Amino acid sequence: SARFASTGASILVQLEAVSDMAGMLAGEYFPCAALLDFADVDTAECFWVGATQIYAEVNKALDFVPGENVTLRANTTMLACDDDRCECRVRNNASSVASDPPDPLPDVEPVFQVPDSIAVCEEGGLAVEASQSIGSGGRDWTRLVWSVNATGPPESRAAAKVNGTWDNATKALESMRDRAEALEFIAETTELQALARGGFDTLVLSLELENFLGSTKTESVEMKLSTKSIPSVLIVGGANQVAKVGNALTVEASGLASGCDGRSLAQRAVDYAWDLYRL
Repeated sequence: SARFASTGASILVQLEAVSDMAGMLAGEYFPCAALLDFADVDTAECFWVGATQIYAEVNKALDFVPGENVTLRANTTMLACDDDRCECRVRNNASSVASDPPDPLPDVEPVFQVPDSIAVCEEGGLAVEASQSIGSGGRDWTRLVWSVNATGPPESRAAAKVNGTWDNATKALESMRDRAEALEFIAETTELQALARGGFDTLVLSLELENFLGSTKTESVEMKLSTKSIPSVLIVGGANQVAKVGNALTVEASGLASGCDGRSLAQRAVDYAWDLYRL
């Protein structure tokens, strides 16, 4: 058998019988291609864990993924000698097995932070960055999908269909969706304004990630769209956080006064006031 480790950086090859370890020492690194064959094998290093296990570091073998075959090359090893007839041993035939994903699969955690509310008049619009997401296995994400939607009161959307702003709002949504392919999501100021004029008051943003091992997860957030010059507040880790009883809880926030009036960044400092409630 051959199974990926939970990190995705290595595999463990399990032989069916006790071998002579190809005359090597346990723990001694050697090029995997000397014994094994798999995709990008020339980039991998191996060592014998014991007489029945080979450890292979595959973090550079980017084309090697679960389901790909691992082959023990022919004439590379033989059964261990444990009696007086060692001369009767013969070298192995080639044998292959499909590599298995980790069991259990490692966790994937999309990480991105957005303010609870955003003023649609802010220059620069909205930029959401997700490069701190966890669980890629050291490789590019095999699936990265931003989903963008917007909601609003039915009466506001109905009015927008009458006054002609609905079409511009739906075009703004489509424009955002067309660009949502990288680890950074961007909504232009004009697009946010079009949504607000089109009867939408909430932007719904979701990120689905899948790694090469098959682990996947989706996270969603909602942001209120405000036509007022409100300050922006970003709570690190999101507005909803949980801590076990007896553990410390640290909540960090960063805020900026509105820049809708054209003031410089140096003039956008805010004062902070925390309220604590017991529920």
